[in-house]
Amino acid sequence: MEEYNQYTTGLLAPPARAVAIVPSDSINLDFVTRGIYVGAAGNIKALTLFEDEATFVNLPAGFILVGQFIRVFDTDTTATSLVALA
Repeated sequence: MEEYNQYTTGLLAPPARAVAIVPSDSINLDFVTRGIYVGAAGNIKALTLFEDEATFVNLPAGFILVGQFIRVFDTDTTATSLVALA
């Protein structure tokens, strides 16, 4: 795969990373997401790339919340088994 490291992934390409999220009220993710996979239904309170706080309510299991997020807050996040997609 090293031969592809010189290329930038386009915004329409599928995610190349999938990392489990540990929600935190103070620590940002290691990278900006392209979306968050919801494993178990609930709410997600997240911080966007431009540092807007937003709470997304009643997300169903299996849903992919599309967006550029840098943090998922522990407080007010009830959805579980979250996976950051990038």
